[in-house]
Amino acid sequence: MWMNQETEIKESIEFYQKCVHIMGKKALDYAQNDDCFSNFKKVAQIVEIPVEKVLLVFIVLKVARIVELLKNGTSAVGESIKDSLLDGCNYNTILALWLEEKEKENALRRK
Repeated sequence: MWMNQETEIKESIEFYQKCVHIMGKKALDYAQNDDCFSNFKKVAQIVEIPVEKVLLVFIVLKVARIVELLKNGTSAVGESIKDSLLDGCNYNTILALWLEEKEKENALRRK
């Protein structure tokens, strides 16, 4: 059975709600309350690359993991393809938010 547009929208909303839920839970483990980018900034500082490149590495790692899961069908730690897709979506969102934040900072500096 093929998915229609209405079902696609409904299921996409459910998927993104799961993404937001996961992001909120993981943020407590990975970032400081006052700076949601703190963990990525630390990594950037350690390896001496910009934060956006750190986030790109996380995205590429998720893509590589998804490729392996699609080939093998299983994960040694029990993470499903859907779990990896949710995480990948979140890293894309975090990168978008980081870039927006940088743009706001740059706009304030220009004033």
